[in-house]
Amino acid sequence: MAITHRTALYWSGSGSGSLNISGTVTEVANAEQNRVLAIAAATPDQEFDLDFPFAALRSFFALSTQDVTIETNDGTSPDDTITLQAGVPFWWAASSGQANPFTADVDTIFVTNAGDNVATLNIRVLYDATL
Repeated sequence: MAITHRTALYWSGSGSGSLNISGTVTEVANAEQNRVLAIAAATPDQEFDLDFPFAALRSFFALSTQDVTIETNDGTSPDDTITLQAGVPFWWAASSGQANPFTADVDTIFVTNAGDNVATLNIRVLYDATL
């Protein structure tokens, strides 16, 4: 079964001669993992189940309501670390031309919320399960 993830990017400016620019990136694969996670305030390394092979990753999107740090596979010596600012999405797609932000298969994530409020973290992962 084909699963499609689309990410729309939009830019606008207020300078002289500025115009609005937008584009859509589409990735298709056969497996996904989507999570909506709650991370209590002042919580280090809360463990969550999330697993995917990094070499088969097609698209990754994460957005949090609070500043959080995501560590993969180990909260003390992670394979990879992603730091999110509240309300600022982190996005990667295989067709973006950028390097994959993951360097190892992901089995588990550990999320730290150092803030004073509960964080809601949305994660969307698309990958090819046949690789």
